[in-house]
Amino acid sequence: MNEEFGSVEVVATHASSSTCRVCKIMSRSLTVETLKDKLYPLMGTAPANMEIMLHKTGEKAIDMSATLGSLAGEDSRLEITVVDTDPTSTMNQLARAETHIAEEAKFVLDEDKYNQRTDTFRHMKRTGAISTAPQQEETLPTNIKIGNRCQVIGTNTRGTVKYIGKVSFAHGYWIGVELDEPLGKSDGKGYFACKPLCGAFYKAGKLEVGDFPELELDLDDEL
Repeated sequence: MNEEFGSVEVVATHASSSTCRVCKIMSRSLTVETLKDKLYPLMGTAPANMEIMLHKTGEKAIDMSATLGSLAGEDSRLEITVVDTDPTSTMNQLARAETHIAEEAKFVLDEDKYNQRTDTFRHMKRTGAISTAPQQEETLPTNIKIGNRCQVIGTNTRGTVKYIGKVSFAHGYWIGVELDEPLGKSDGKGYFACKPLCGAFYKAGKLEVGDFPELELDLDDEL
């Protein structure tokens, strides 16, 4: 089976609440980063605070560009656990509240009484405390043009913009940059040509454009 084609059944269970469970058929070409974006409105954990644990191996998915196909392998089903790393998040507060209720009550509430409670996942989802609205569609950056000189914000990493658009390995629009120094991870991945290890992709918000000359090595400071 080709890992990048077809679909896979994703079964996601939230670590903070076993009742928060999602089953979806998704493309095998989707990346872990895109999976987090899709699970956010369904499970209430922000992508920045979300860790994906694989049932098959017991390991954490740390490569955001990895595809669902590569994680599932030959399997048609991918079972994962969503872990919320923010102890102050709504989901984790809800989990603590429900644990307290279970320990204190020691009995099963009927549907009417459960619906009257204000500290349950069902109530928070119904009242909008947990967002189920789709995220705003990302638009093509208009402040960056191919050929612009740029610098990664907060660093001295500089380069030239070579590509602007969508890519197959991540969600949304990306800026392909040929770096002045071999600080990248690719040679453009087929989207643009550059020297080995001088290719890198950034979100528009990570870059500033301007008259950034290439950094020159001061030979007098070299031992």
